[in-house]
Amino acid sequence: IRFMMNQEIEKSGTGIKGAVIPETVTKNDISGMLWSNLEAYFNMNTYIGTHLNDASGNGHRGSLIQPDSFSINEQTAPLPYITENDGNWNVDNNWINGNVNFIPGSIRVINGVNKAITWNIAVVHHDMVVTNKNYKFLGLEVSNTGKLAMTNDKGLNISHILTLNGFIDLQGESQLVQGNNSDLIPSTTGKIEIDQQGTSNTYDYNYWTSPVSIINNGVNNNGFDIASVLKDGTLINNPRDITFTGTGVRDGAPGTASVAATISGRWLYKYGNTTSNTYANWEYAGPTGNQLAGEGWTMKGTGATGPTQNYIFVGKPNNGNIDLDIDNGNDYLIGNPYPSALDAHDFISDNPDTDGTVYFWEHWGGNTHILASYQGGYATYNYSGGVGNATLGTSNPDVNQGGIPTKLPQRYIPVGQGFFVTGINDGGQIRFRNTQREFQKESNGQSIFVAAPGSTPVVSEDGINTPWDTRLKIRLGFDSSNLIHRQLLLTVDSSSTYQFDRGYDGRLLDEQIDDMSWQINTDKFTIQGVPSIENETELSLFIKLEDDSNFSITIDDLLNVSPTQNIFIKDSVLNTYVNLMNGDYTSPVLTAGTYDDRFSVVFTLPETLSNELLEATETDVVVFTPNHVTEVHVKKPVEIEIGDLYIINMLGQQVRTYDMTGKVGVLKLDVSQIASGNYLIKMNTNLGVVTKKVIIK
Repeated sequence: IRFMMNQEIEKSGTGIKGAVIPETVTKNDISGMLWSNLEAYFNMNTYIGTHLNDASGNGHRGSLIQPDSFSINEQTAPLPYITENDGNWNVDNNWINGNVNFIPGSIRVINGVNKAITWNIAVVHHDMVVTNKNYKFLGLEVSNTGKLAMTNDKGLNISHILTLNGFIDLQGESQLVQGNNSDLIPSTTGKIEIDQQGTSNTYDYNYWTSPVSIINNGVNNNGFDIASVLKDGTLINNPRDITFTGTGVRDGAPGTASVAATISGRWLYKYGNTTSNTYANWEYAGPTGNQLAGEGWTMKGTGATGPTQNYIFVGKPNNGNIDLDIDNGNDYLIGNPYPSALDAHDFISDNPDTDGTVYFWEHWGGNTHILASYQGGYATYNYSGGVGNATLGTSNPDVNQGGIPTKLPQRYIPVGQGFFVTGINDGGQIRFRNTQREFQKESNGQSIFVAAPGSTPVVSEDGINTPWDTRLKIRLGFDSSNLIHRQLLLTVDSSSTYQFDRGYDGRLLDEQIDDMSWQINTDKFTIQGVPSIENETELSLFIKLEDDSNFSITIDDLLNVSPTQNIFIKDSVLNTYVNLMNGDYTSPVLTAGTYDDRFSVVFTLPETLSNELLEATETDVVVFTPNHVTEVHVKKPVEIEIGDLYIINMLGQQVRTYDMTGKVGVLKLDVSQIASGNYLIKMNTNLGVVTKKVIIK
């Protein structure tokens, strides 16, 4: 009934079709119905005397109860709704017969609740029809003389069919959503405009893709070249062709009232289904290089005033199934191909040929075109949640005073956002589907254009991976002497295991000069999902140091974690346990290099240790080197008994071993044969292991 509400029915062979929606539409709600099954059809178009004709051909007549009292009036039913004038959508007089009908998308009482009608069919014939409300239609036609402007950051949702020969202007954060099996008529030649903001910094990359394709009569999703679809949006109501420089010019130039913005053509690259971690496989795209719908590209800013440059995409909106090939072990720079947000969870679920994580480049510093000096990395997102890339101190505008990223990737991937995926099967495919599309605004906090500078949005209540997520989450922060801050995420989810789980474990793509990651077997991860936290749970850490230095580990954030939960950093060489719930962990000074089997996260102490004893030994045992003697002295109370004592260098090697069993008073260690430097004194005592730092001169 809803499918036929704004159209009459017609005979098609032995079947039935709508007079407005073609029977070839993918989502045909009356498909399979037979004309012969009609008992009667009174379409109110013809009559004889006081009788209505039966259009079914079955010869029925519709008779008046009072044949001597009637009048004949013109039919005013909206079959479909058609605009009458330019102007506001919500003004009755701007629709044919609008003075006697509710306008399309009106709020009505449905089952006792006020709801918007979402199954109208509307036709826009006029040049400037403007609306500032969210609308959902069964069918929408914008004729070649029509223009529809969606203002005030609103959503336009089409459930069945869009016929676009005119122009839809999606202003601000407005979006076009077409649902599952919703058709965009391929023969139409209209266009949309849709905005997105990228960095204005001429040194920094954003990863992009296009939500539109080049207009082609008869073909949808036929791809794009950058110069054809991307326009300068400096003047919001007047998109202009961007000027692209040649490959020899490194910087762009901002737009003005009279001159469009310039983008350096030197930095326009793509990365298509090629071997992972191979920088040479970047392929030059250029302003006019052909790209498939869904493929991404790199681009630097124009130098516009302020943190962002506004761009406007112009072209035929992408819609429906879009597929790209991907092979095992290969990376592909792709992006959200639709003029609406993309649900990352649905995308991951629909793409079993990828590793289940999406990777967003964030370029936050360096102010240079020299690759080795870039400051940036990959933020990651999957079912477990999102983490930002490693940062350098507080030079990133999206990093707070603790060096922690505040702009984390969220569930919904915004319009134009490019990202990497990694293939795990030979002959695999990347699948974009309308079922992945949602109207989600960046200002609502669940959709963030990564690397476009801006204030941290307010996160809305929306279930998984929000502050209302009921899963236990631990975010650990790593800080190095070179001011690198890396955040790791641990999420407890019963769907995961302690091994690699597609969609729950996110790989480390951008190893920094100093870094930390989870380690599963020999692979490194920034996100790890585990089924539970048990007494025996031990999660291995990978640590990398550029220089002889120390590092610290802190708790960046906790969600759904009991205040009695312990989180220890374990050093297996020194047999030490530091509870992060009581304060940060700071390592001893270590030799530059990698440590892949020394540090881990555990959640309980061995039976021989306790929190109280560790706290007591910090003050009760004193280690020092007296002046003018080559000795190390250990002073302890009588209740602490020391057995074996070790001197350990910063490589974790035992330099000397002493048996102190039964000795009392101040213990004196001869270190005349030990080289000067920093060492650790490890003591096995009746109250557990005690470790102290000492400098031997």
